[in-house]
Amino acid sequence: MNQVKYAYIVKTASYDSKNHKAVFETDSFKTNIVGVSSVEEACKIAVELTKTGTSMIDLCSGFKEEDAKKVYNAVKSVGPVRVGFIGKFFVEA
Repeated sequence: MNQVKYAYIVKTASYDSKNHKAVFETDSFKTNIVGVSSVEEACKIAVELTKTGTSMIDLCSGFKEEDAKKVYNAVKSVGPVRVGFIGKFFVEA
């Protein structure tokens, strides 16, 4: 069975992708969670992850639609990958 590789990228000014990361892995699924401080850093990390076989990348709500498009444009020529972002959420008043 091939292992599915997934990534979740979280953005806030104080994160650094070298120090803020975690991996959850089984034989069938691998999840990389990476903290970044900018869209540019997210693009760099997304390219690295795609080169190693990641096929799904989700971005936290700190990213906007135009940010997600930048990340997707950075990785689309590297390999087949889906990039999504959390665009809406509900808050109690």
